[in-house]
Amino acid sequence: MPKEIAPQLATLVDKAPLGEEWVHEIKLDGYRIFAFKDDKKIKLMSRNNREWTEYFMNVANKIKKVIPKNVILDGEIVLLDKDHKSNFQLLQNSIGSDQPFIYYIFDILYYDQYNLTSLPLLERKNILEQILDETDTEILRYSEHIVGDGTEVFENACKLGLEGIISKQTNSHYQERRTKTWLKVKCTQRQEFVIGGYSPPSGSRIAFGSLYLGYYDKKGQLQFCGNVGTGFNQASLKKIHSLLKKNIIKENPFTTKPPGLTSAIWVKPILVAEVEFSEWTSEGSLRHPSFKGLRTDRPAKKITRESKAKLKDTKVKNKNVELPYRLTHPNKILYPEAKITKLDLANYYEEIQEWILPYVINRPLTIVRCPENYKSCFYQKHINQSTPDNLFPIKIKEKNKTENYIYIKDIAGLLALVQMSVLEIHPWGSNNENVEYPDMITIDLDPAPDVAWKQVVLTAKRIRKHLADSKLKSFVKTTGGKGLHVVIPIKPKYRWDQIKEFAHTLVQFMIAHYPGEYIGEMSKAKRKGKIFIDYLRNQRGATSVSAYSTRARPGATVSVPLDWKELSNNIKDNSFTIASVIERLKKLKKDPWADFFKMKQLLR
Repeated sequence: MPKEIAPQLATLVDKAPLGEEWVHEIKLDGYRIFAFKDDKKIKLMSRNNREWTEYFMNVANKIKKVIPKNVILDGEIVLLDKDHKSNFQLLQNSIGSDQPFIYYIFDILYYDQYNLTSLPLLERKNILEQILDETDTEILRYSEHIVGDGTEVFENACKLGLEGIISKQTNSHYQERRTKTWLKVKCTQRQEFVIGGYSPPSGSRIAFGSLYLGYYDKKGQLQFCGNVGTGFNQASLKKIHSLLKKNIIKENPFTTKPPGLTSAIWVKPILVAEVEFSEWTSEGSLRHPSFKGLRTDRPAKKITRESKAKLKDTKVKNKNVELPYRLTHPNKILYPEAKITKLDLANYYEEIQEWILPYVINRPLTIVRCPENYKSCFYQKHINQSTPDNLFPIKIKEKNKTENYIYIKDIAGLLALVQMSVLEIHPWGSNNENVEYPDMITIDLDPAPDVAWKQVVLTAKRIRKHLADSKLKSFVKTTGGKGLHVVIPIKPKYRWDQIKEFAHTLVQFMIAHYPGEYIGEMSKAKRKGKIFIDYLRNQRGATSVSAYSTRARPGATVSVPLDWKELSNNIKDNSFTIASVIERLKKLKKDPWADFFKMKQLLR
């Protein structure tokens, strides 16, 4: 049973998704709360892992009374107003009182002795509904959903004056991060902002006139975006003012000089307000803002400007295929220095599946398994009795016998490798249909420790030029280690021995053409000051690390395809990690290796 849970968060989009593979729930206006029942102990935890049990004792007591098994629930605690709508300001003003708080539960992550996060969403919800069906619904309520009809559900939610809807992919498993399998669509503009100051009251107003609002940009600087002076009542004015007075500072915390700064009273930027507004102005300010409440469950440093993604950019590949997988020990740390877990690795591969799968499916694989962490690993290339079902055998002759090599077919196989704590994926240079006839040649540049990175870059560009002279187009990628790979896609009509001979000839040419700079043998004693150009990656049974595979090295570095124009002395061999690769792929306008498998080059 996990000791703590990070929430799965939804991506804000411009419209509701369509199709039967999506379910839609009402977006509630309350506090996101995880309920832990471990034996007889109940804990209610906020999304930033603060305990709130004492504030919602009616919810904690009801869980203790009616749910007999150990459980982790995910939901929203709300208070309903006279119109039976969840009201955040009403909730905030009533915390710690004996008000009838209601816990709307939309997910179950653990029950009895089972972690349920790898089950499909609808299966989890079915389990949850059965459990709650036997309880009193006055306090614990199952969060209902509607399958399909996303546009109609959203329009009706807006007509009813609700905040919006949350749309969830039916077959998705629970991920402790912001994802595209959960989407949110809002009827009105509404988000959290950091309070950086306030203006004095005027006229009959008490406490303060307005709050100065801001958000943190990518550089961690607080950007001013306007004032909010409406949405308060006498009680909230007094309560907020008492908190503001405790945090008064002399310096303006914003990067700019807001209007009215001569009379403004600045405060430490640690308080967070939820604000509704009509739109952003062209100057980056809020139009018609209205205060909805303070958010004590949101850390100020994480408040950024929320932007809507276009729905078409959030489509999940293989959406009709069930992606759940059994991930035992998801919180096991595989990269200690970076604190990267098995779940982090699974999330990385699921996020970039469309990029990596073409290079690893339907090819014999050698995998590097690291059961403890990246410092202790071993190689595996054959199927054995403990191999998961989503890894398949391909028969390949080895000397006087035939062995079953490993290959995968899809994302399920890739995630099965993560379950096995595989930190490196090394495919053959040929596919299953033409095992004896490679479709690529890999030239591995492995520099001695004393060789400057710029020399490795220069060598890759030299090889590219000499290949181009022979009418061969080549591609380049980092290795995630200390070198580069120059890769040549070819038509699968040459045997392994022919490919090896071609690569060897290229290496001999480089050694002869640039005396003293390169070496073509593995001897470390002779490698000092030189780059080992490894052609042996191109013999039968040899492999190279796949594009987009992680490496068993500090920080979870990744082998990343580059455009030749990107290759410079500023891009290092280990510049890319699982976090930076995801950000890179989001920003790429074009796949630098888009034509790789389209090319059917002949050797000349």
